[in-house]
Amino acid sequence: MKRMLSLCLGAALLLTGGLSQADGMAGSGAVPALAAGESVNAAASKVMEPLPMEELLALTPESRGFLGDGNLPKGMTFTPFYLSSDLHPCAGLLFLPGKKQDASVIAFGMEMKGEAAEAYFHDMFLPEGFTPAAGQRMLHFNIGLMEAEAILNNIFLQTAKGTREATGEPIPYDLMGVSMMHVEQLHKVLSQPKTYGFALSPYLVADGWAIPLYMRGFLTKTGEGYRSLLFLGFQSQKNALDEASYEILKSMK
Repeated sequence: MKRMLSLCLGAALLLTGGLSQADGMAGSGAVPALAAGESVNAAASKVMEPLPMEELLALTPESRGFLGDGNLPKGMTFTPFYLSSDLHPCAGLLFLPGKKQDASVIAFGMEMKGEAAEAYFHDMFLPEGFTPAAGQRMLHFNIGLMEAEAILNNIFLQTAKGTREATGEPIPYDLMGVSMMHVEQLHKVLSQPKTYGFALSPYLVADGWAIPLYMRGFLTKTGEGYRSLLFLGFQSQKNALDEASYEILKSMK
């Protein structure tokens, strides 16, 4: 349960530069090397070390998934991933009806309320804009987006190395890799009030298989709280995913 909440909240804070450290964004060198003989699970957990866990857990008590509330635009359905006993799951499959063909994408949606959420997000949504501190967080996040390819490839390399040492299996060092074909940095969405958005087009290679992916994320202020949205699908679903994501945003206003 705690691990699932941490992953969901991690994705939420990624939308606002949560990976940035107090004195700036850690580069690819921040991913720790894996010790010889270390278990794969223990080694993989090191990937989460850069996440600000104290900030994540502070948002936990008043955070909930909302995509399963039944308020999606007509034709869309959300099937949660029941990875825990949470009554309001954050992640699941989103079905998108289309004129020529239907599509299903992975969707994440979390609503955050309370003092912790207000303290973290409020200065991004001021009538006059945002504070220097909020601007710095967003700058760090955009630097993180630009460095994502190097960071992910280092994670894949170190995980393969740790797996070889932990299991003795000759896992290829180039088993997985990613090329970031396009990066749309975090910015205000002009067509939607009080909303920030970003997008990525990662080209993932796994064991010889090439998988072009597309990701779009949003952070928006609604009523007394804040909602983060993250969608992941194939590059061929880009147009359908973009259209559906903006429809969902409009339905929340």
